[in-house]
Amino acid sequence: MSTNFASLGIEVNSSSATKAADDLDKLVTAAEGAEKAVDDLGKASAGLADSGNKVAQAEAEAPQGIGKSTGATQRQAEARRKSGASAISEIAIISQLDKAMSGNTGSIEQLVQAEGLLERARKGGLVTIEQQEAYQDRLGKAYDKIEKAEVKEVAQKQRLKRQLFRWLVTRKGALVSAAEAAQHPSP
Repeated sequence: MSTNFASLGIEVNSSSATKAADDLDKLVTAAEGAEKAVDDLGKASAGLADSGNKVAQAEAEAPQGIGKSTGATQRQAEARRKSGASAISEIAIISQLDKAMSGNTGSIEQLVQAEGLLERARKGGLVTIEQQEAYQDRLGKAYDKIEKAEVKEVAQKQRLKRQLFRWLVTRKGALVSAAEAAQHPSP
């Protein structure tokens, strides 16, 4: 059985319902937009909080970075100072070595000192192989010269001892003769 609303005499005005449905659709669309806006606002808020954390972290790390930079600058200055001191030390070693080698090396101690300076210069990379060989040759010649001088000195001392011995023997003989002559006077 079907009922006809017109036959019952009921008139339904659906324009309000249609308008309400349209308004409801608009409200749903607006709610969806608001929901999206809230989500976007949440994301922006999280990004802002993350940025704030990064700023705070950067602020906390800034003094450390400054400290590291200052430390690096101080280390560089110290390295420059040491480099200057090292250069002065190297120049002094070479100067002492040249002085020791150019002078009249008259003793073994001076030669040993010159050898020590040469070794320091070699270890420091201050002399080339050719320079080292030249210094070694000069040291060898100086050792030979000192050795010859020592041999000559020993021989000279032995000659002086023999001469002194002969003089003493001669003098003793003269004294003995004089003593005998004094004991036995000639008439």
